[in-house]
Amino acid sequence: MKAVLTKGIGGTPTVTEIEMPTPGPTELLVKSLYMAFNPVDAFMIYTGMLVEQWPITLGVDGAGVVTELGDKAAELGFKKGDIVCGCARLGVPNHGTAQEYHLRDALVSIKKPSNVSVAEAATLGGGFQTAAIALVEGVHIPLPEKKESKVGEWVLVFGGAGAVGRATVQFLLLAGYDVVTTCSARSKEDLEALGTTTVDYKQPEDAQVEQILKITSGKLSKIIDASGNDNPVVAKKLFSGLSGEKLFATTNDWSNITDFEGGKTYEIRLGPIGAPRGEKLNKDMAKYNKVIEKLFEDGLLSTSQYDVAGEGWDEVVKAYNYHKEGKGGNKRVLVHLQDE
Repeated sequence: MKAVLTKGIGGTPTVTEIEMPTPGPTELLVKSLYMAFNPVDAFMIYTGMLVEQWPITLGVDGAGVVTELGDKAAELGFKKGDIVCGCARLGVPNHGTAQEYHLRDALVSIKKPSNVSVAEAATLGGGFQTAAIALVEGVHIPLPEKKESKVGEWVLVFGGAGAVGRATVQFLLLAGYDVVTTCSARSKEDLEALGTTTVDYKQPEDAQVEQILKITSGKLSKIIDASGNDNPVVAKKLFSGLSGEKLFATTNDWSNITDFEGGKTYEIRLGPIGAPRGEKLNKDMAKYNKVIEKLFEDGLLSTSQYDVAGEGWDEVVKAYNYHKEGKGGNKRVLVHLQDE
């Protein structure tokens, strides 16, 4: 069968013929229908970080139909014919979504909500799953299961237009928080339509700090950096002028960002998802996934905008370069791989 593989650090993804994998007891064998590119795809190829064994298949996110499954996977409520999505296990062979049939860990898989298309389902994996960790573990906000009453507190989200940021914003709004988020001018309308207040991240740092403090009236103790800044200068300046509990969660788990200005830093680590070493993460994610499914079914969440950049295996590499060069903007870049 066909797969788009990268053989080592800095390698070029190439369409290759490989053997079809066999699912283990807790795994699903999934016929890949759509794949969605995630920044971590290029990150793994360029740095080798999160890679346990080469070669790896492109595609952290995607959606497909279950064709085979292990006995324990069936006990978790999955069956042949289910459309599933979510973040694939990272950095191991046969788990990437850009191959005809890929393996997926049942415990951390999401069943496609009935009111979401297969293409839309391909976009909702890693973003919403990372956002759930950011809330619960990072800034100690329970994942909302319905629309909650206003709590009268602000949360700042850096990078609200990306997949993680947009999911985080939606969770926070459902949890009853007021949300201020940084974004570009082209994303302002979309994010404000969700109910956020926006700040242009292209402004000088001091101007951003001044505007955020004015918007929040200083009622700010929680910041989530969904953009993964290496040096969160704006967050540091904000915390330096605030007292009380201060919580900072970041998707950057490679720059060793420590506690600063009396606050606590939490590095969001999705890397072990699905793997045996991620036992706690996997159990938590199984709970979060049920909430995500229900919130979509109830019409309380929406997927990111996306761009189907091509169809078929030969288009995957072209679409990867298109995504890597930032030509999709804040839209998720998808490839329609094959029909169901």
